[in-house]
Amino acid sequence: MTVKVRKEVMHISLPVIDPPRKSKSGKTLPIASSNGPRRTSFKANGKSVVVMVTAYVRPDGYVKRRLQPKRGQSAARRVKNTRARSRKEAKVNS
Repeated sequence: MTVKVRKEVMHISLPVIDPPRKSKSGKTLPIASSNGPRRTSFKANGKSVVVMVTAYVRPDGYVKRRLQPKRGQSAARRVKNTRARSRKEAKVNS
């Protein structure tokens, strides 16, 4: 990955992944990625700028799963409960 700043515009170059491979979750097909956060030589306020980039497409037939609220519960509350449950499961499994 290369990062250059020209005329106050940051240009980021990434190698293309050809053919695209499925992500770990299987929800996307990454086309280019920095593979996580990368520190650059560019400085802002005296600190190195960190860049994280992923370009992807959705696989054919992908349907976004929508959470249905429990009876008498708002959708926002349902999402919050699901995230909390996922964190608890992750702690138990690690």
